[in-house]
Amino acid sequence: MEYKNKIPTDLRKEILSYLEKRVFISSNISYLPFNIFMTLSKVNKKYKEILFNVNFWLDYYKNKEYTIYYFIEEGFEYINKNKVEKELLIFMYTLLNKITEFSKETKSNFLELLLIYLIEYGYNDLTKKLLKNSNLYLKKDNLISILPVIKNKNISLLKILLIDERINPGNWNNEAIILATKNGYIDIVKLLLNDERIDPNDEYSDTAIVVAVENNHYDIVELLLKDKRVDPSVNDNEALITAYENDNKKIMQILLKDKRVDSDVLLE
Repeated sequence: MEYKNKIPTDLRKEILSYLEKRVFISSNISYLPFNIFMTLSKVNKKYKEILFNVNFWLDYYKNKEYTIYYFIEEGFEYINKNKVEKELLIFMYTLLNKITEFSKETKSNFLELLLIYLIEYGYNDLTKKLLKNSNLYLKKDNLISILPVIKNKNISLLKILLIDERINPGNWNNEAIILATKNGYIDIVKLLLNDERIDPNDEYSDTAIVVAVENNHYDIVELLLKDKRVDPSVNDNEALITAYENDNKKIMQILLKDKRVDSDVLLE
């Protein structure tokens, strides 16, 4: 977040005086705990105008890598422990982009961490902006999770993430489609099935068809059966057995229409 208005000298001195009384001084390094920063930013609007001014902090820390690094780490720790406003995430994003001392790898690692929080808190516009940031280098085997998006039923953000080749919806043993299926989010299941990186028959986790049957989601069972990747006889016809145990005749009927399903398992 940038404020173009020039900061009054007296107000600047007032803030600096306040900070000097509250920072830890060690080896000539001024280390400001982030909770002090946030507490002070909530005192009144005039303080907040300075405290959310990126240039103020770069000047305060003299652009030295080790001090600003600690400040940012503290910031992410604060974000992890507290309900965070969009304003703070914008501040962190702007701060990271202003720093020139960090190596490409360091800056990218911080931006990746910021991306995780943006996804978790559901900030669509900032997520989209960050994904286009040239300083963000996501490795192909990154573990960015889309599970928070599914839990929040944020379809708009899910579409943004699925467009990006670096965000793999099949991460974590395809838990994304399992979660959507379990909760009956058919619109999300449809979106995920349109992505070839999704494996609804992942052998390392519950299969989508079985989860849909367990939770009596007939419409999702019907949808899954239309997908060539889905095998309704997986795990020795577990889907049919589960439908039988749940006494869900409607789901049993649709499963038995598939030639791959063996009705004889019900006689054993």
